Amino acid sequence: MAENCHTHNIEFGYEAILYEENPTLKIKGTSIRNIYFILKELFNNTLKHSHADKVNLTVTLNPKNISIRYSDNGTSEATNISKTGNGLKNIEKRVREEHGTIHTDTQSGWTTTLTLDLGVIVEADITKFPESDF
Repeated sequence: MAENCHTHNIEFGYEAILYEENPTLKIKGTSIRNIYFILKELFNNTLKHSHADKVNLTVTLNPKNISIRYSDNGTSEATNISKTGNGLKNIEKRVREEHGTIHTDTQSGWTTTLTLDLGVIVEADITKFPESDF
């Protein structure tokens, strides 16, 4: 994404906020794929509709969820994106698949916040379960 921002003269900012210094997570392949395509669609919407020159991505990892906040400083034209378009439908579908929530704000540019349940997107590590009596 950062490389595409450079190509299109868009300033890219990124921040990761972690609940512990070095969390160890094994995120499911399907969840990684869904997150990738969500971010790709959001960025494509920025390129096609918003005329933004700044994009910010903040990923916050909490003990129970991961929050991904994507924002740009685009024009109000971005607020007129059809809510029935395939891009936004696909984003909503992928968020539902991850048992997450999505919130969009268009007051100053475009801001989308996704919250995904870590219990759903992280593979269980069986070494952390208590021993069984079987």
